[in-house]
Amino acid sequence: MRLHAALSLAACLAPVSAIFEDDAYHIDFHYALLGLPKRDATFFQKPYGGSKASLLYSISENQTIGAINPKDGALVWRQHPASEPRSKGHLRAADEQDTIVSAAGNRVTAWSSSDGRLVWETNVDGAVVEDLEILEQEDGITKDEAKDAIVLVSGTSHGVKRLDGKTGRVKWTYEDTSSDMPFQVSTSPTTIYYISLHPSIIGAGSKLKVTSLSPITGKKLDQYTLSSDTEITSRDHIVFAGANTAAPILAWTDKTNKVLKVNIIGTKAVTSFNTPGNYAIEKVVLHAPGHVNSQAHFLVEYQTAFGHSAEVYHVDLKKNTVSKAYSLPELQVRGTFATSTSDANVHFVRITEDEVSVVSSTSHGILGRWPTAGSPALAGGYPVHAVSEVVVKSGAATATRSAVLFSNGQWALIRNGEIAWTRPEFLSQASSAVWAGLPEVETLAAELEVERHQNVVSAYVHRVKRHIQDLEHFPAWAQSLPQRLLGSVVGKPKESTVDDIQQDTFGFHRLVVIATESGRLAALDVGSRGKVLWNVHLERFADTKFEYPTLKAHSGYVEVKDPSFDGSVFINSTTGGLASSVNLQMHMPLVAEGQKLVSFGLANGVLTGTLPNQPSSESIWSFEPPSGERIVGYTLRPLNDPVASIGKVLGDRRVLYKYLNPNLVLVTAVSDSTRTASVYLLDSASGQLLHTMSHSDIDTSRPIPSTISENWFSYSLTVDSTSSPESRGHQLIVSDLYESPLPDDRGPLGASSNSSILEPSSSQGDAAKPYVLSQSYQIAAEISHMTVTQTRQGITSRELIITIPSTNSLVGIPRQVIDPRRPIGRDPTANEQAEGLSRYTPLLPLDSKWHLTHKYEVLGIRDVITSESGIESTSLVFAYGHDIFGTRVAPSFAFDILGKGFNKIQMLLTVAALFVGVLFVAPLWTLHHTDDCDPITSTIFNCSASPPSIEDRKEGHSNMSDQKKYSNKLQGLRILIIGGSSGIGFCTAEACLEYGALVTIASSNSSRVEAAVSKLQSAYPSAKSGVYGLTVDLSKSDTLESELKTLFDQTVKNMGGEKLDHVIFTAGDALATMKLADMTMESILKAGQIRFFAPLLAAKFVPQYVKNSHESSYTITTGSISERPMPDWSVIGSFAGGHHSMVRNLALDMKPIRVNGVSPGVVDTELWKMPKEEKEKLMEQMSKKMATGTPGKPEYVAESFLSCMRDYNMDGAMIRTDGGGLFM
Repeated sequence: MRLHAALSLAACLAPVSAIFEDDAYHIDFHYALLGLPKRDATFFQKPYGGSKASLLYSISENQTIGAINPKDGALVWRQHPASEPRSKGHLRAADEQDTIVSAAGNRVTAWSSSDGRLVWETNVDGAVVEDLEILEQEDGITKDEAKDAIVLVSGTSHGVKRLDGKTGRVKWTYEDTSSDMPFQVSTSPTTIYYISLHPSIIGAGSKLKVTSLSPITGKKLDQYTLSSDTEITSRDHIVFAGANTAAPILAWTDKTNKVLKVNIIGTKAVTSFNTPGNYAIEKVVLHAPGHVNSQAHFLVEYQTAFGHSAEVYHVDLKKNTVSKAYSLPELQVRGTFATSTSDANVHFVRITEDEVSVVSSTSHGILGRWPTAGSPALAGGYPVHAVSEVVVKSGAATATRSAVLFSNGQWALIRNGEIAWTRPEFLSQASSAVWAGLPEVETLAAELEVERHQNVVSAYVHRVKRHIQDLEHFPAWAQSLPQRLLGSVVGKPKESTVDDIQQDTFGFHRLVVIATESGRLAALDVGSRGKVLWNVHLERFADTKFEYPTLKAHSGYVEVKDPSFDGSVFINSTTGGLASSVNLQMHMPLVAEGQKLVSFGLANGVLTGTLPNQPSSESIWSFEPPSGERIVGYTLRPLNDPVASIGKVLGDRRVLYKYLNPNLVLVTAVSDSTRTASVYLLDSASGQLLHTMSHSDIDTSRPIPSTISENWFSYSLTVDSTSSPESRGHQLIVSDLYESPLPDDRGPLGASSNSSILEPSSSQGDAAKPYVLSQSYQIAAEISHMTVTQTRQGITSRELIITIPSTNSLVGIPRQVIDPRRPIGRDPTANEQAEGLSRYTPLLPLDSKWHLTHKYEVLGIRDVITSESGIESTSLVFAYGHDIFGTRVAPSFAFDILGKGFNKIQMLLTVAALFVGVLFVAPLWTLHHTDDCDPITSTIFNCSASPPSIEDRKEGHSNMSDQKKYSNKLQGLRILIIGGSSGIGFCTAEACLEYGALVTIASSNSSRVEAAVSKLQSAYPSAKSGVYGLTVDLSKSDTLESELKTLFDQTVKNMGGEKLDHVIFTAGDALATMKLADMTMESILKAGQIRFFAPLLAAKFVPQYVKNSHESSYTITTGSISERPMPDWSVIGSFAGGHHSMVRNLALDMKPIRVNGVSPGVVDTELWKMPKEEKEKLMEQMSKKMATGTPGKPEYVAESFLSCMRDYNMDGAMIRTDGGGLFM
């Protein structure tokens, strides 16, 4: 019973926190990110053999694996396996395969290329995967079989392993017992090469050791060492170690990047080349094809601080030599190259900020060139690395597309010079975020503050000057006024600017400034679906490497701090530029007189409070938990936390006074030895301990998120898995703070004449302590973070926003659901019910309507921040981490803003029509108005005409219209007729249209439905917009339920989302008469599929989609065979008789919706499928058995269905309309 009550409560409260359906996916946005793609693990690949389209696969620097649709940049799938975020990650795929293989940490995993499902996984215990390759050569396997993976591992043991492509099972292992450092594994069509770094005896360099292995057995075939110790002092000096080519190569440079050395793996010869260019080379990148049947050509890219150049080399497979083929000119712009292969042909794509060009590996002639269109998202960035696909026809490149990573962290696809899409992958490294204010918006507040501190005359003169200065903006304001008025009616464009944010009346276009681990800073407009307004690198403003920047928002600028940097960097929140000293001075935060700011620090397990900017830096207080405990976190009450009421009004109109101390700090600590967790509530002004609570059997290794707002706080704990099974799980604890447990009582502070709940720190002892009321709830998932919604005045009820990492979702729990005052062990009283309190249940189910992220999978949420908007009802929510998500919530509904369904255009047209109508009617009224009319009665009666006489009234000459009591019962109602394309159903649809109803007909034949709809629209042109047709297949038992649900869903959608008023079932198939000897179970079920089982199952959906009223109805169709048996009709007659019981029982099950049936006799419809002559003869015979002497017609029977709908007193009845055939 308790669980049932809890679920009932959740169902009642869910709509309070749910957003409207038409707002979902419109007011929120989600950046489903992969992360910065790795250069050697990003490629285009067909998801399976025979596929016509390719996907873009990559593994990012944080080890997220995924596939991107190259058409629009949408995420197809992604996986984020557990691994160290900064560990090495590898991703490989083979041609004509439906799997890709990844490696990160000690895991090697195969994924389905098309949907990312796990195929197999292998753990390499005690080791780390250093490299991964796919074995392309065919050693007895067929084309359709999965190709094996070759992995290089290091750790407790070094070596190479071959894994089965189907199962991941280790086929063989080569173990390296030397002290060499594993570097890479490479493959050729016949051999596997294990490359390691052999430490030099003399000097700090390393030699390259190449070990040849048999791909079948893993046995060592050969081994040789290349003399490279003078050049290679770190792994970075090795430029390339190719694999899966006809001639894999090994290339490295010296320390100054002046000499390039190349070795064809498998040979001992080393070829040296001098690097070109007049500038110092910063980086050397080698690009080579990754297919065994490609030409053995490769390109070496040389990057300088000012530009880049390249040289193309050819490998002679017969002579085992490397020679330079040609050079590409140096360009004084930053750019990159990519390789594309088609059969054996190799092409190189050159990508710069303003151009894309294609050359062949055999000649330096340009096969195609496309100028690149600029994009605001790519401003300030240059290409870093790319992958490309090229289409070459008749010696010319006709099309190309390149997925390019730019230096500003944007990942873009350039298709024939056009920017197809961009993805802000740099945001996946977000480490800190704040809501930022605009300088221009804050300037007015600063000016008003100046006026407030001046005398009356000076303040007036200052205001006049300010108004005069504002006049210079009047022309621009007047010019933009029409556009703003039009935008308020028809909607504003999606593209927003800072000006739009400043003019945002509702405050939805707030700026969020995000800092990333790589030192980037960006501003997002949450009101424009997270549009990036600016994106800069912090190294522009300080000569240091930012690794963990933290942000603090001020009025008009953002303060950036980093452990690697002494001091702060101040960034203008509007432009992303360095804030000037004038702006900093203008917008410095002001501290009110008598107030002091306290800063906190946690060092050596002690929390201290200090006063910043004071001569003495000593702490004013310190807090250290008991011995054996360590502090794991602390949470402060927000500085801006408005409270609308100082008390909580009870159901009997008494008041519980809230404890509203603005200086609250909630400290969480754990004891690992005793498996306990403790919370401490402190006063940050004095350091006084106000409240403490401990919990036992807690998993202290799990996070303990907490939050505090107004007069309540909450936190979450994970119960230790070693405790008793019945207590395992996750707990959410909520505590309220009051001045006294008694209503209308101020507690210890009430007796003092000089005290304030806003400054309880001035009180001593127990007088400053609150009364705490706590309650705990069991939840189904772990919480990693929690926060509270914020509004401008604090009038709107709050929501507790929690992060569920197991489902990658955000959940907003209404505050009323977790109120600690919910009565325990009893039902709420009338007064408690008036407050919205319900009976306490320990289990708190997370209603699906509370999920703010809907179907979005928001990966790796690090933090959630909330902010007020410009209206009281709405709070802004922003989550960041691996993904970015933003939305708006209205816990008490949007009571101060028009909904999305409000039609402003229709309102204006209505007002205009009324105005025109008044102008038209006024002259007509003047014509009938006489001057001798009484000024009062003239407004009521037409004075120019005599009132009607008694005789005229008796003769019906009154100008009043007749009443319509019966003919309009179906006017405007929504009716679904299943089987309405012909016969009785079609005639019933005609009758409904004549009475003004909206009709949807459904049948199994789409062409017949279209013809019926067209016929109805032609016959009733005035009702053309109220006729709909749908196709439904009721003949298959396995799809019957889904077909019916789709039918009802689409019907309601077509009719404006409103529920239906009536449903009529007239569908039928050919009458299945059969002899008793011919009966089978299959034939019996088939005979009743449409006529019996379909209307019975349709009744399941009627209460869901039909208005719950006695004026609504569901009508089925049977036949006279149910009452008058005939030979060979036993099957049909049994089902027809069952209709009578069906109607009566459904009438009880579906009340108050009425259920009735119509039982027609012989009716001349299309179901009589026989030659015309036979049909006429049959009808003539049937006529002799009917009292009316003639068969029924569909339009006759339609009247019975009208009666079932219009007679609100008819329920559970069966109307017989058989021409008196039952008595003949």
